[in-house]
Amino acid sequence: MSSWTTLVKSWDVLTFNEAWNRFQIEYKDYASVLTYIGNTWLPWKERFVFAWTGQISHFGNNVTSRAEGAHATLKKYLQVSIGGLREVKENICLAIENQFQEIKTKLASEKIHVPQKLCIPFFK
Repeated sequence: MSSWTTLVKSWDVLTFNEAWNRFQIEYKDYASVLTYIGNTWLPWKERFVFAWTGQISHFGNNVTSRAEGAHATLKKYLQVSIGGLREVKENICLAIENQFQEIKTKLASEKIHVPQKLCIPFFK
């Protein structure tokens, strides 16, 4: 996985090509894996390798959908995958309540209006 991550997080095309060459050397005994990656994933590299995706401003958005972002947030509250139904329900409620409080706080801070006295002749 670390070799694949290095490949995907390549900063530029040259680094990507070097990482791909190292990947091929490292997995030379697994021709089927190299064929699979070469035929299935690399034709789409412009859509997921940082050397290409880094050229476009994503404004900090690192997920492919809002549902995935919500899922990641929920996983932070659940912490374990073997919780009982009651515990899961309580953690989901806690997540929703915390998000609601964050939204209320943000709205309240946006309602604070500081009056500006623009008595400068230029602004009249």
